[in-house]
Amino acid sequence: MKPLALKSPTPCCGALSLAWDREDIVAKPVISASPVLTDNDLIELVRAAPSPGAAAAVAGRPDVAEPVCDA
Repeated sequence: MKPLALKSPTPCCGALSLAWDREDIVAKPVISASPVLTDNDLIELVRAAPSPGAAAAVAGRPDVAEPVCDA
């Protein structure tokens, strides 16, 4: 069984809601693997840091665009 973060397509609003959770155990799998999060979503997550591991989860994604890295 695949985790929700890896299922495609995951509804965008559901993924965003989970990504903004304050608990790393909820947010990190979604942030690090969800294909529906846009670069702008990722930038906002890095800047706002809703959970302690949000930035690390973004950095751990396989492909991170330069604007996201600059955030």
